[in-house]
Amino acid sequence: MLLNDFFTYKVIDQEEGKWTCQLEFNAEHNIYKGHFPGLPVTPGVCQVQIVQEVVSDILDQEYSLRGARDIKFLNFIDPHKTPKLNLELTLKEKEAEVLSVTALMVNEGVNFLKMRSTFSK
Repeated sequence: MLLNDFFTYKVIDQEEGKWTCQLEFNAEHNIYKGHFPGLPVTPGVCQVQIVQEVVSDILDQEYSLRGARDIKFLNFIDPHKTPKLNLELTLKEKEAEVLSVTALMVNEGVNFLKMRSTFSK
């Protein structure tokens, strides 16, 4: 679990099926010491895990990644240069206990992650 250790978040906007959350990264976390020393980059697998954890926390249900139509890592997230960014989520129930999730990590018009996926309980 990365929430409250590797990153924190707060919901800054919410409307029907859409959430905008502000993420804040812990630049001193051990993950950054190994990925990469002196040039920290948020690993792609951690970005996907962040989406999963925020979706689960928002909905107060444990969800797991079921499949991904596409995941695009568009820019590096250096926690020193970009300590905060927005996570925009669109959640739609696809079938019983399955969610369609679209996620975008963005800061000042720069996209870092685009993801279209399904999560299940």
